[in-house]
Amino acid sequence: MPLDRYGKPRTDISFGEANEFLEWIKADVMPYVEDKLFPKANLHTGRKALFGHSYGGIFTLNTMFTQPELFNTYIAASPVIWWNKDFLIRERENAFLARDKPVDPPFSLALTWGTGKSELVRDPDDDDEKWYKRQNCAEDDKMKPSATALVSRLKDCPSVKKIWTREFEGEDHGSVAVTGLQQGLMQFILGKI
Repeated sequence: MPLDRYGKPRTDISFGEANEFLEWIKADVMPYVEDKLFPKANLHTGRKALFGHSYGGIFTLNTMFTQPELFNTYIAASPVIWWNKDFLIRERENAFLARDKPVDPPFSLALTWGTGKSELVRDPDDDDEKWYKRQNCAEDDKMKPSATALVSRLKDCPSVKKIWTREFEGEDHGSVAVTGLQQGLMQFILGKI
């Protein structure tokens, strides 16, 4: 469950419904982009990429595991892979890796994350315990080991054509969204992934 800036669970928001969101993208967004925005670009037969950051990165990986044929490249910036007690790994990745046949054609994955720490300002009302909790929530060290472990598990998968990873020094969980998008799209446009 997402936490607020004080480390307490947020009960004012809901999450989930990735399948419904993906169906909307497939049924409404993709046809609109292909037929209305760029009707002469012949996007129906071109390469397609999906980008997501943080929870959107989880959505991107979820799509990669559940409907891998939909996009040629999946770009996930700072995805919280361990979210919901490793649900993505337990439920989606394991089912994907157990597939009878590899995805044809195989897809590429770009996975990026930052190394910097979020800048926190201590509220005057924060006692040491509350401040410590806020720092721990903002400075999660799970990103790099989770990302590299995912890459290690997927590197020999016949459904995966190429994996490109980058750790952006000085970027934090929030700022890596822009850097990950820029660099991931550049790799995609240049045909490297």
